Amino acid sequence: MLKQIKMGIVIIISILTLNSSVYAVPIAMNANAVSTDAKEAAIYKAKIETTSKDSNVTIASIKFANDFANNKFTIIECVPKGYYIYHNDSGNFVEYSSYSISPYLGYVSNLIYAGPKEYYVEENSEYRHTFTGERLDASLKDSFAPACNDNVKRLMSSKNSKVLSYINDSTLSDKTFVSEAQDAIAASYTDKYIPNSSYLSSLSSNLGYKDGGYCGYIAANLVLYYWQKRYPSRNIVPSNYLHSSGIGLQGTGLTDELISLGSDSGTTGLSIRNVLIAYCNAHGISASSAWYLFALCIGSEIDAGRPAILFGNLAYPDGSTYRNHAVTVYGYRSSTTIEYIAHYGWPGYPNVIIAGTYGSCTSFRLT
Repeated sequence: MLKQIKMGIVIIISILTLNSSVYAVPIAMNANAVSTDAKEAAIYKAKIETTSKDSNVTIASIKFANDFANNKFTIIECVPKGYYIYHNDSGNFVEYSSYSISPYLGYVSNLIYAGPKEYYVEENSEYRHTFTGERLDASLKDSFAPACNDNVKRLMSSKNSKVLSYINDSTLSDKTFVSEAQDAIAASYTDKYIPNSSYLSSLSSNLGYKDGGYCGYIAANLVLYYWQKRYPSRNIVPSNYLHSSGIGLQGTGLTDELISLGSDSGTTGLSIRNVLIAYCNAHGISASSAWYLFALCIGSEIDAGRPAILFGNLAYPDGSTYRNHAVTVYGYRSSTTIEYIAHYGWPGYPNVIIAGTYGSCTSFRLT
């Protein structure tokens, strides 16, 4: 899959070099009527300028996706890297990263976005995950729709009124609408991180990653690895599981042990809580773990200096929670709303910002 992504980078850069006009930001021609497309493009640009530390980042392409309930999202892809996913109806950016490549790179149509790490393309009566390659039968769409609608309800309950007022303002001038977009999107924000958050934020490889929908276990890997780095004398992770470079994990040894303590590849916040407790019992580690139905624990865990695991809420027809969607949160961003700063457990995705409206969480603390 990583080879495919690398090939995708080469292909899309080639396309952009030859056909850059295809992705040009729309320019309003009538000074008395700035188009919605132009205003939204200005909002995208302002968001990128506000959140990216690389001044060379520019918009490469704009794509459109639906979730399983046909709610609409916009995907903004950047070069040299970075992506932003925007919910137009609420004016919220639901996730973004200026460090990682778009999970939809190389795909153009039939795109499905169902929340963080839930990236699919519809093809041949199936939904194929763009990163893992996992396939879901299209008949599951109606079963996933309620969770998608719940997510959108949360987004709509915390609309970005400043952005929406700008989008809906019919009096904007084509001479000033770009600068006014900067005013609409620019908000002072404060990032709060756990101590030594770079143990996670700078870890782009050696994650114990394993194909097959084991994201919950990999998120638990990262939590245990963090505590090993912070308190090496506690021997949280056996030395044979640690990479010889001193950074990251060696192979999938820790992942495999955690999987052996679980029921299957499918993971929920509750099941990973049980796996963490079983692991600590097996290794004589004094610790506790708890599961919360909503993501309410994330902020308090970060404030207390502890990473936490955030789970989505996409559910199978039998009510079990879909497995491929756990992330490790090591910080949050506060301005007009709360956003979580997370490691996705995938190579190349150590720093993704996601809206604070999704899922449940599992906490872990040493005692």
